[in-house]
Amino acid sequence: MTMKRFALLAILLMFSGAWALSPQKADAPEEVRGTAPDWAGTMKSANAGDKVAQFRVGDALFFGLYGASQDSAQALRWYLRAAEQGLVEAESRVGFIYLMGKGAPVDLAAALHWLEKANEGGDVEAQDLLATMYIGGQGVQMDPEKGIALLQEAIRRGSIDAEAHLSLCYDAGVGVPLDRAKAAELMEAAAAHGHPFAQGIVGASHLEGMGRTQDFELAYKWLRLAANNHDRTGQRQLGTMYARGLFVQADQVEAVKWISLAAEQGDALAMVALAGHLREGSGVATDATRAFALYRKAANMGFSDAFWGLGDMYARGEAVPQNLSRAYLYLRISAASLLKFGPIPHYYAALMAADEIGRQLPPDVKQIAEDQLAGWTIGRELPLD
Repeated sequence: MTMKRFALLAILLMFSGAWALSPQKADAPEEVRGTAPDWAGTMKSANAGDKVAQFRVGDALFFGLYGASQDSAQALRWYLRAAEQGLVEAESRVGFIYLMGKGAPVDLAAALHWLEKANEGGDVEAQDLLATMYIGGQGVQMDPEKGIALLQEAIRRGSIDAEAHLSLCYDAGVGVPLDRAKAAELMEAAAAHGHPFAQGIVGASHLEGMGRTQDFELAYKWLRLAANNHDRTGQRQLGTMYARGLFVQADQVEAVKWISLAAEQGDALAMVALAGHLREGSGVATDATRAFALYRKAANMGFSDAFWGLGDMYARGEAVPQNLSRAYLYLRISAASLLKFGPIPHYYAALMAADEIGRQLPPDVKQIAEDQLAGWTIGRELPLD
């Protein structure tokens, strides 16, 4: 997969967070958004066929609102009942579920069907989602230009999601000429308009000095906004600022709080950071077993630093019996990943650590590890023993 394809995948994956944070869409009709309903009355109306009530029941189940237990599969049933009666918001939500596999297996044909219906009905979120399908060739013939046109129209209609998504396209040069200045302008506009993902990206760029002068004060401002809006990048990076004492007084407990929230949302980098805190007992009680589990989870997502952590724990016999062969394997996997994705200095460090352990292994044992390395690919589950 090319780097451009990785960028397209990032655009698609972004929706899982954007939608999860917007259970009641700001541009939906008032009768759809409403307030916390009378649950018994809503259920009675939904069972009687009221499409707006059905949509509200779907939202309650999908997002765990109004005391309902979160159940995406049951939410889909109610959304479908409303969508089949022509409620545009429900059509859009059904399309999202089938596109992202949230409550049902991914079904791109069904996603396309419902999103096209919702788009025809004027739903701007559906327009955004259709754009990503055309840009990434998801269930349709890849047509970046059509996708870009859909995003631009969504922006004219006031979509802040589309601002963030078009920013990513300019940053990767997908469907539009590569233009990092335009990408930054769009992302900053989305952040200013309240988009949590964009706030996290803008904050991270100020923190790391990516394409701009490093500014910890602005980084803190945007990351705090993003974190408070449940964006996992914002949570992780805000935790980093507290851990390192950047603009704020160093506070490891506060750092662990924010990093943990990001890890709970599936942020692999946060999992690795939290594992480090758990191993060191920094801001949290020492728990090497939990640290090992976090490294494994992040490693199964393909993150090089997680392999490094696993290799180090096997080399030390920390939380697991010492196993130099396994340590060598994971450090070599880390090095191979770093060679491909960088940074290169980390690649050399991982390779040197692996070589040091490799010199301690009998040739036949080292060869077994080399054979395992040759047969491993990102996404393949790691051996347990």
